[in-house]
Amino acid sequence: MSKSYACAICTKRVGPKERRKLKTDGNKQLIKYLRKHMLLTDEVTDKDVVHNSCRLKYTAESAAARLSASPKKNPQHGPSDKKSPFQLNIKSAGFSHTICPICNRKGARSEGFVTIPGEAIMQLFINKNILLKKNSRCCNTHMSGGKFTPETLSADIQGKIRSTTYMEPEQISSLINSLRQSATQRQKSCIDFDDPSTMTDADYWNLTGLTKDQFSTLIGDVDDIRTTKTRSIRTCIAVLLVKLRTSLGNALLSTLFNMTIAQIRRALKSSRKSLMKSFVPKNMGFKHVSREEIRTTHTRPLAQELFAASDQNKSIIVLDGT
Repeated sequence: MSKSYACAICTKRVGPKERRKLKTDGNKQLIKYLRKHMLLTDEVTDKDVVHNSCRLKYTAESAAARLSASPKKNPQHGPSDKKSPFQLNIKSAGFSHTICPICNRKGARSEGFVTIPGEAIMQLFINKNILLKKNSRCCNTHMSGGKFTPETLSADIQGKIRSTTYMEPEQISSLINSLRQSATQRQKSCIDFDDPSTMTDADYWNLTGLTKDQFSTLIGDVDDIRTTKTRSIRTCIAVLLVKLRTSLGNALLSTLFNMTIAQIRRALKSSRKSLMKSFVPKNMGFKHVSREEIRTTHTRPLAQELFAASDQNKSIIVLDGT
């Protein structure tokens, strides 16, 4: 018959797998703790054993007791955690990747949702005092050229807005640097097409020959121009339109847009290629309109009577070389 062993702590029978010797170098603090709390009164021998679960339980209790007895550090004088977030009285939004923070519509990336770039986040913060969470998503109809459209900025935000936001020190530093960069660009630039609120419809018409809404519609057809630190998509297209409208030299354009002559030259080349690829085929030339549309929509009754003998099936094209 095998010998039975009783636990020195709970006095229950200890199985072979749970059996641990009590008199070992690693259990000196445990024995001291058990004697202090009157859980162990007899002298410990080599034959005394404990449950492994009992040993772990009282080891954890002794560690917790030592931690509570140690003096607490004064948070005013002790070192603070650099990664602990701070609560700021700044409105925040954009907490879900499936709900648009602008119009509160539910959707996904496959349903017309796009990731809001950092430049647009800063744009909304400056105009609305609402800070969107990094990598927030919204409907693609609210964006144009990597920024929010004028209609989006003028309308009320329908999504959920919190009165505070939590930011880590690195995020606060990045926010301040972005604000400084935006302020510096506005001080240096004579005209600003990136923020539609800085210029009126008359300013847009005088510089580009387009109204503000027409300019935004044109930007919506451009998708292959890369945004850089010196210029955005809106600025790149504006350089070409101002060039065509005013016939100014590249040196004067560089002064107006706060860009070097080489940057102006590259902007003109990029915008021309992009418009020839995306805008011109859809709006100019014989391929952008069908014969039926010319006959029914673009032919006046007088021209039909003079040139087609009132034949409704004939299309009339006038080529003027003057």
